[in-house]
Amino acid sequence: MSDIQISKASNDKPSRRFRWLSGWSRLFFEMLAITFGVLLAFGLNAWWEGRTQAKFDSVSLSQVYDEIDRNYETIEKAYQYRLDLYPRIIAVEQGKLTTPDIKFKGIRPPRIETAAYDLALARGLFGRINQDEAQTLVKTYLDFENIKSIHELYGSSLPTLILQMENQNDGKFVTFMRMAFMDMIFAEGETLNSISEFSEKPTLRNPWEFISNSYQLDGSKSVEPE
Repeated sequence: MSDIQISKASNDKPSRRFRWLSGWSRLFFEMLAITFGVLLAFGLNAWWEGRTQAKFDSVSLSQVYDEIDRNYETIEKAYQYRLDLYPRIIAVEQGKLTTPDIKFKGIRPPRIETAAYDLALARGLFGRINQDEAQTLVKTYLDFENIKSIHELYGSSLPTLILQMENQNDGKFVTFMRMAFMDMIFAEGETLNSISEFSEKPTLRNPWEFISNSYQLDGSKSVEPE
């Protein structure tokens, strides 16, 4: 082989080697670019979902607090109605008033809303907010559920009681109302005061203190609620 051929062969080998390295390098950078693009897409998607989730959580939490405010107002009206009637019920038992003097207008269960809470619970909101706040809100709605249960219990028993009454002045009615209103006053009063602990609502009188003092009041002088 001539010197010219050997020289040409020697020059060809590095050229093929570089072409081979160049091909793998190009493939590597293409894969790197694709991987970076995929990761960037996932990152942007996660960022957008996080932003959307944060916005949803903020709106949902605000709706829950608004719902609690509405429930507070509803329960407070029913609570004031019971505070007015309870001393009169005690006065009837003590013989100071008669049953018609009670001016009974029904048990009046408060219409408690739970739609905003149910949605927040289903979407896992309480697992993403501050744990103390989540526990406070869940406890508040458990208190709402307790109020509903108490009203359902006494409300379902009232028709049976009416059928058993001999007349309007039957003592069973007054005894029933005293027990029912005592449980309702306690449940509603405790719930309202619990809400006042994390809101700007005023703290109400201790319901047990009111119930105890009612036995010493003249029910005929009870004050009408606003």
